[in-house]
Amino acid sequence: MAIGPVEGSPIPLFQAHAPFASEVAPVSEPSVDALTAAGQGFLDLVVSANQRAQHANDMAQALASGQSDDIHGTMIAVSEASIQTRLAVNVKDKVLDAFYEIWRMNV
Repeated sequence: MAIGPVEGSPIPLFQAHAPFASEVAPVSEPSVDALTAAGQGFLDLVVSANQRAQHANDMAQALASGQSDDIHGTMIAVSEASIQTRLAVNVKDKVLDAFYEIWRMNV
């Protein structure tokens, strides 16, 4: 039995392990398809937020002009549009923060 790190310690020293394949394998670049899909996903989010905002605006105008009396549905549509817009803005902010963080990295 090997002597431990402190003389007379009963705890043996461990042998260095061989690195795992995942530890030595180089990280591959993301494929163009993955980047396109990510961009398309964000575009879908922005388009959906725009459509919800337009729908909420139409419902609010109909309510204000007296063409509709659905206050409940109008308020739900306005709230959904607000939440969707805030989500799109927060995603955009996180992407920009990540970009600037990578940009500031030392190579």
